[in-house]
Amino acid sequence: MDMQEIDLYPPLKDYLVHQGYEVKGEVLHCDVIAVRGDESIVVVELKLSLNLSVLLQAVDRLKI
Repeated sequence: MDMQEIDLYPPLKDYLVHQGYEVKGEVLHCDVIAVRGDESIVVVELKLSLNLSVLLQAVDRLKI
């Protein structure tokens, strides 16, 4: 069975929770949102490969 993007969520969530973040999945078309205190929000897009489409999506997310 091939790995899917959703398979990346549990270990990432565990890592962020251990760093003190509150973690939510699938918020406003973003794969992962993490919040800790009054710090800036961390937004993570889960991807299995890097390509131009992924980079353009990241630039688009900067507007958020």
